[in-house]
Amino acid sequence: MKKIKIKLALFTLFVILGVNSSMGQDSFSFNKGNAIIEDYLTEITFENINGKIILPVTLDNEPYRFILDTGAPTAISERLSKKLNPSSISKITITDINQQADSLALVRLNNIAIGPIEFNDIPALVIEPNDIFTCLGVDGFIGSNLLRNSVIQLNGLTSTLILSSSEKSLNINPKKASDLVLDAQSSPYISLILKNKKKGIKHQVLLDLGVNSLYDLALPNYEVFQRYDIFEPKASSKAINTMGLFGMAKEELHHRLLLPELDLNGFKFNNILVETTQGNNSSIGSKILDLGLITIDYKNKKFYFDPFKSAKLSSEHLYKFPISYFPENKGLYIGSVWSTELSEKISIGDQILAVDGVSFASIDLCDFINSNPIFQDKERLIITTVNKQGEKVETTLERN
Repeated sequence: MKKIKIKLALFTLFVILGVNSSMGQDSFSFNKGNAIIEDYLTEITFENINGKIILPVTLDNEPYRFILDTGAPTAISERLSKKLNPSSISKITITDINQQADSLALVRLNNIAIGPIEFNDIPALVIEPNDIFTCLGVDGFIGSNLLRNSVIQLNGLTSTLILSSSEKSLNINPKKASDLVLDAQSSPYISLILKNKKKGIKHQVLLDLGVNSLYDLALPNYEVFQRYDIFEPKASSKAINTMGLFGMAKEELHHRLLLPELDLNGFKFNNILVETTQGNNSSIGSKILDLGLITIDYKNKKFYFDPFKSAKLSSEHLYKFPISYFPENKGLYIGSVWSTELSEKISIGDQILAVDGVSFASIDLCDFINSNPIFQDKERLIITTVNKQGEKVETTLERN
């Protein structure tokens, strides 16, 4: 049985469209199709909307917007599928992260181009309507199966992506390289070194630019790592922090942890606060683009990270507020409470009515998705919440 992971990260809510797919006895590979020319090099400008890397793409010579998601296969919206009427491959039965099952159509795309570079015979999932596609005005994912014979380089400072058939055409430093491992569907994995003051362990993670984070620690990985005492426990909380393809996850115990050192290709990040997430894969996400130039060489299975001179972790990675939140039904709700003292005042599921006097009693989801996270650049704030009994509570929160 093959496994496909599609992740959408929505601010402090981790939206994981995780699926297991099956096509009966015959195994299907997404590793099909190619660029129509052998040698190519192009540079395009991308948009970065809250960690979503949005690329200009053409299909049948018409322009569209696609999210770059290296942790997923290529996919298109149901709307676009109806418009293009691509040839059908099959239907895949899937089970999401919350063990709910359904099926997705699988189609074959032709004339899909990034800049002037055109690809044919690319397998793609058809994704049903969802808020991320609607609010960001996108029609699909550019996934690793399309990129598997290419080299891509992303510069977060200039918001540019270079797509090439060869690493020789790029400005890369061999000293900044590490090995890249591709799974059966060409999703890229890299190795980190996680350290405390006395020892370190090697940790293979998914390089998932579809997730708006720096480093996410999968709950099953943490359970294994506990024996090594690499992480310093800070707090535990029941949390709702995962949405599957077919709905929200149930409450589950998660952990907030201090990681003394994370070593990525020799560059060290110190004293990072991390929280466990659903799914089986820990990951490095799109926030790595704030810190350095990255090159994913699918062809030669190499990953390059060249840190910017200005590379510095922002306070959100070093200090966090003691709650998280998630949007639902035009409101914002508490997703986790990382303080025993605070849990006596507010609980998971309480609605957030206001933050620093700004009302969030009713939100427009698309405005919310396209705006900066409400806690961004704040070190201290006052939230007003209402519990299920209708009682309003005003609470002062600080990063710590």
